[in-house]
Amino acid sequence: MKNEKNNGGLTLPKIIILGVVIAILAIGGGVIGSMFDSEKAAEFFAATDEETVEITVPLSEFLLNLKPVSSNDKSYLRIEFSFMVLRPEDEEELLAQEAVVRDAVIAILRQKTADTIFSEENGSLTVKTEIKEKVNEIIGRPIIEDIYVTNMVMQ
Repeated sequence: MKNEKNNGGLTLPKIIILGVVIAILAIGGGVIGSMFDSEKAAEFFAATDEETVEITVPLSEFLLNLKPVSSNDKSYLRIEFSFMVLRPEDEEELLAQEAVVRDAVIAILRQKTADTIFSEENGSLTVKTEIKEKVNEIIGRPIIEDIYVTNMVMQ
C-alpha cells in the first residue's frame, strides 16, 4: 500500500458537500430576490418602517379634595394630566369619552390621602398606573401608552 497524503485536495465527499451548500445558497438567493420584487415585500417593509407618532392628549385641570386622614385634614390637590396615545383614532376615542374618563380619574384621586398620592413603584407614581389601567378599561382596549403629570400642587 502506498502511504499518500492528501494536502488540501478535493475528495468526492467534499465536492458533494460543496455542491449542496452552493445549491442551498442559490435557492435561498432566488427566494429572497423574488421577495424583493413582489408588492407584498414592499408593503411589508413599508409597514415596518412607519414611524410611531406619539400624540399627547391634555385634559383640563383637576381640583379636588383628597381623602382626609383626620377630622381637621383639609388637603386638596390641583393636578393636570396629558395622556400619550399612538393613533389619531385613539385620541378621538379618548376625547369622545372625556367626561367618563374625568369621572374615573376623580374617583381614583379622591381615594388618595396627602401621604399616598405621591407613592411610587418602580420609579413611577402608582396613581399614574391606576389611572392608565382604569382608562384603558373604560375604553375597552389599551390605548393609553403613558401618562404625563404636567402640573401638580397639593396643599
